[in-house]
Amino acid sequence: MDEIMEANRAVLDGNERLGKAVAQVLRAADLQMARYMERMGSGVYVHTGGSRVSVWWWYSTEAERTTAPAPWTGEDGGVRAKVVAALEIAGFCLSSEEANSSRIVLSYADNPQV
Repeated sequence: MDEIMEANRAVLDGNERLGKAVAQVLRAADLQMARYMERMGSGVYVHTGGSRVSVWWWYSTEAERTTAPAPWTGEDGGVRAKVVAALEIAGFCLSSEEANSSRIVLSYADNPQV
C-alpha cells in the first residue's frame, strides 16, 4: 500500500512541476496569461489537476466572453497555435487525448524531464 501511495505522490508532484514549467514557458513566450478575477484579465490559463495539465483561454468576465474577439484559435497567428509552438519548442510532448478540443493537455507520464 505504501508503494502505491508513494507512486501516486510522485505522479502528483511531477504533474505540479510540469504545470509550473508550462506556465513559465508560456510567460517567457510573452503570451497574455489569465489574471484571475481582474477586469480585462482574460488570457491563457494553465490548470494543474490530478494526472494532467490543461491549457486553455480563460475569459475573466462574461462580458469579455461575449464581446471580445475569440483569440483561441489553432490557425496561424492564433493564441492556441502560439501556445502549441512555444511548448513544442521547449520540448514538451502534447497529449493527443484532446487534440481537437479547445484545451491543450499534457501529462507528466509524457514529460518526465521536468
